[in-house]
Amino acid sequence: MNLNKEGSSIERLSPLESEILLSLMEGRKSLSDLRASIKARDTSILHALKKLDNKRAIYKDTIKHSYSLTNIGHICSIMLNQFSKTSDVLMEMKDYWINHDLSGIPEHLLLRIGALSNLTVVKDTPSDLDAVHRRYLDSLKGSEWVYGVSPVFHSDFAGAIMKILGKGGKVKFVFTKEVLDRTRETIRIKELAKYVKRILIDRNLEIFIGNNLKVGLTVTDKFLSFGLFTLDGAYDYSADLMGSHSQALEWGEELFEYYRENSEKIRLSNIF
Repeated sequence: MNLNKEGSSIERLSPLESEILLSLMEGRKSLSDLRASIKARDTSILHALKKLDNKRAIYKDTIKHSYSLTNIGHICSIMLNQFSKTSDVLMEMKDYWINHDLSGIPEHLLLRIGALSNLTVVKDTPSDLDAVHRRYLDSLKGSEWVYGVSPVFHSDFAGAIMKILGKGGKVKFVFTKEVLDRTRETIRIKELAKYVKRILIDRNLEIFIGNNLKVGLTVTDKFLSFGLFTLDGAYDYSADLMGSHSQALEWGEELFEYYRENSEKIRLSNIF
């Protein structure tokens, strides 16, 4: 981190300075508080605090003998925290990121990929070739709303979505034209009526057509499922990132909105 300006500079931070800034994100702390959270010697901490004070990143309260972040320090700590989470996500799931096409994730969300730090890579195994899809369908149950991006077709997907609509849930999906056509072929009007009244379809279902969909995404009020294409251009059915952490759900909603804004809404009367 290197912001050079005469009279006020934040030069490259040492690891200890970074730890102090991250610790002070929790609030005002004394030297003993910092020692307990950082596990460093007092002399080392005091030296780092002096350097941070010179950089105007911290404020020293000489009356209360405590330290807190200045506005500059607060901004730096946010950036450090975000970088730390991103590094964790990249390292914990490095095989997944290395072997998949990330071009479908817009840059502003790549920069915040640390929000996925609590997700798990769910994989099919030789003894359970349906593990990913089964867990996906189980996670859909009981959802109050479902938003998604689907570049691939699943024969039982339509039935799961219709059950959610039948219970009054809201559903918004971006499909490719090919996937929408195949999904529509699996839905017979008579069967549809078993689950959903027409008024619920018109009120709670929104369908969009998009081109060049490079992610498989489902986000609900309860969970996120996220899949990608491999580097050779085939969608990877055998591995998904899944989880329920609130930051991941927010990230997923933003990714859905990105695709929704770049797609065309379809009149439901043209589908059913």
